Amino acid sequence: MLSKKISSVQHDIVKRARKLRESGSFRRSEETALVIGRKILTEVCDDVQIQRLYQREDLPPLSIASNETILVTQSVLQKITGQPSPDGYAAEVSLPLAPKNEGKRLLALDAVQDPSNLGAIFRAACAFGIDTVLLLPKCCDPFHPEAIQSGRGTQFRLPFTSIASLPDIPSYGASLHGTPIDSITVPEKYTLVLGNEGHGLSEDTLLKCKEVTIPIHHVESLNVAVAAGILLYELSKKTK
Repeated sequence: MLSKKISSVQHDIVKRARKLRESGSFRRSEETALVIGRKILTEVCDDVQIQRLYQREDLPPLSIASNETILVTQSVLQKITGQPSPDGYAAEVSLPLAPKNEGKRLLALDAVQDPSNLGAIFRAACAFGIDTVLLLPKCCDPFHPEAIQSGRGTQFRLPFTSIASLPDIPSYGASLHGTPIDSITVPEKYTLVLGNEGHGLSEDTLLKCKEVTIPIHHVESLNVAVAAGILLYELSKKTK
């Protein structure tokens, strides 16, 4: 397909791309997200449908399939990405479908609100064999640009779905007070539950969980994404 060129930051296509970056409700209504950066695009290209690829006009083309390629100036790419020095590539990508089967090893997130944390948790979940991520109410958008960046695009590979309450299987809630994670035995099918950065798990969620903890020293708590990596690693050793 022949490429078109855009040099005006006021172009409707540029405004649309910027809105995809800024608005979660617009991403959901369009079923499309904005992915920024050559490295992440090349990592996710086999898992997604790229609707529109933005490429700085002086750079070579990427070897990835897209429905449309648009050559843009540096100022247009800055407007699209919101970055002062973008690496030259961005793309509009179709959102994945919700999973039909959740699998056996589940990770539920309860009001995790920082996109960078959410993305890092997705990345750890993908690395340690989680089948599906469950998003309880008040979680941030997994396709926020910062979440995609910190998750290295794993949101497009690891199935996830939004839920109102935890599934009816054994659930283990991360807490400051609980059974040490390295001393528990888990069944074949379970849910690990992580809570909000400042407040932890909600009261309703805690009532449905067995509390587990990471023994730590000299600090009061861990960042939720760091805790996720440790807990998921420990559980992966128990369920191989």
